[in-house]
Amino acid sequence: MKLSTPLSSPVMLGSSNGDCSTTSSSSENCMLPLSQHHQLQLIRQQLEQQQHQTQVAIAQVHLLKDQLSAETAARIEAQARAHQLLLHNKDLLDHVSLLVTRLQQLEVKVNGVNPHSVEPFHAPAQ
Repeated sequence: MKLSTPLSSPVMLGSSNGDCSTTSSSSENCMLPLSQHHQLQLIRQQLEQQQHQTQVAIAQVHLLKDQLSAETAARIEAQARAHQLLLHNKDLLDHVSLLVTRLQQLEVKVNGVNPHSVEPFHAPAQ
């Protein structure tokens, strides 16, 4: 006498009349053993989870690209401003140097000092 165990005789999904309307699965899935049906459901859930994680990762990539673009633009703008400030500073130093030279020339005229005894002003090297 051979006894049937739950593992040796698979339970079939679906009602006794063969109607599988209680699940949203296709009719092929209705006749799968219950363990295979559960595995299929698990695989589908894992697939949905992976798809969701992929969408989240793609959104993060887009966000990081946008942040990188914004930071790059800000860096380029800051470099341009720094360059303009350096040019302006050079112009100011040149102007100050010219003013000092004129002042020294005026002092020579007013004081009657020998122009060779006055040390000329030199702007510091940049």
